[in-house]
Formats: sequence, structure tokens, C-alpha cells
Amino acid sequence: MLPGLQTQPKDSGRRGESRKGPSFNRHNQRSQDLPPLLHLEKQNGLLMEAYRSMSHELHKLQVEEEMLMRKFYEIMSAHGKIKKTEDRGNISDYGKVGDSTALVTTTSNEEQ
Repeated sequence: MLPGLQTQPKDSGRRGESRKGPSFNRHNQRSQDLPPLLHLEKQNGLLMEAYRSMSHELHKLQVEEEMLMRKFYEIMSAHGKIKKTEDRGNISDYGKVGDSTALVTTTSNEEQ
């Protein structure tokens, strides 16, 4: 082994600290001091706060997405990439309103 290298980290001299940091033992000590039900209620409150925060952020992102999509549509239609139509329900594959390319079979009385 090279001189000056140690296999074990030096003791920092502080009580209650482990290798994971000073807050690790304090957190465990706090959770051990609370009764189990209070600890679960506290965790539930923190989880609900995180849920509300994430839901709020998701809503903001959805609103931003909608605004960007509307702006994108405006830009595309201004450049002529999107053609505006009044009634899209009656448009076939070829763009003709009212005309259909469906095959219709008929039988005559003689074939029956």
C-alpha cells in the first residue's frame, strides 16, 4: 500500500454522523421519536403536497402546449401549409365534397 493512503475515512469528530451525511441519522432519530401513525400522517401530507405541486406543474405544461399548438397552427395556415375548410365531415379521400368512392353492389330480379 502506498504511504499516505488510508482504507478507512477519517473520523470527523462529530457525533451522530455516518458516512451518509449528518442528516441521515437525524432523520432516522426523528422518525423513531414519532409514533407510527403520526409518522405515516406526516409522510401522507408530504406526498399530497408533492402530488399537488406535480399536478399544478402538469396543468401549466398542458396549457403551454395548447398555446404553442395554436400558434403553430396559425403560422402553418399563414404560410399556406394548412387549407381551411368549412365542413370536413363530407370530404372523401380525393377532397371532393359529397362524392363518395364506395362500391355499391346491386342485384337484378333475374339473378335472384
